[in-house]
Amino acid sequence: MSGGDFYQTGMWDLVNDGAAAVKAAHALPEIDPKRIFLLGHSEGCTLIPPINKKAEAAGIIFLAGHAENVRNASELQVKLLEEEIKEMKGVNGIILRALKVHKTAASKQKKIFDEIMESEEAVMKKGFTKINAKWAREHFQYKMEEDLAAITCPVLAITGNKDVQVDPEHVHLFAEKVNGPAESYNISNMNHLLRDQEEETSMLKLKSIYKRSLSKPLSADMLDIIEEWTKKYIL
Repeated sequence: MSGGDFYQTGMWDLVNDGAAAVKAAHALPEIDPKRIFLLGHSEGCTLIPPINKKAEAAGIIFLAGHAENVRNASELQVKLLEEEIKEMKGVNGIILRALKVHKTAASKQKKIFDEIMESEEAVMKKGFTKINAKWAREHFQYKMEEDLAAITCPVLAITGNKDVQVDPEHVHLFAEKVNGPAESYNISNMNHLLRDQEEETSMLKLKSIYKRSLSKPLSADMLDIIEEWTKKYIL
């Protein structure tokens, strides 16, 4: 298992941690082992399928997940940045395009990702920045289709249509690829933090958007859907 070291920990260490937690819950006298449900957000949606294969759950909730590996999701984010800069109006757009920010971001990302895949180190350094290379490498190599297909318990998948960290349409892929009863919902105006977002999506303004989002409650629409689903399968 991970041992709690963020930079040394790989994806499979996290999967083993999750499976160990489920198995520990099985041993608690106050818990019904046939009613243990798993909920994952973002990366957690990638970890749940292999966790479920090691320690089968009674039901699964995927929130803001990407039904492919992390590299694909990261590359999507840079693509959205490129498109935003290309379409940006005014002086800022002119400056960013002149500096080729949208092009250099993609090339820098590809270079780092390629170096990670060629390395066998758990931790890499780029300048003064430490990179948890083992975690990234294992995520990049992981293909979740087989583990999704092995899921036969009830599944609920929810993503907001203003999520820019994953493809919002992937919410339906989770429901399509599992082999149990599944529901998928794309919530209008919900972002990756599961909060309502009035502003238009923006990779350049993402930090400030998230900062404002954190003061808001979780999406009421999302909570209503989860409540109705839990009435059917948990309560």
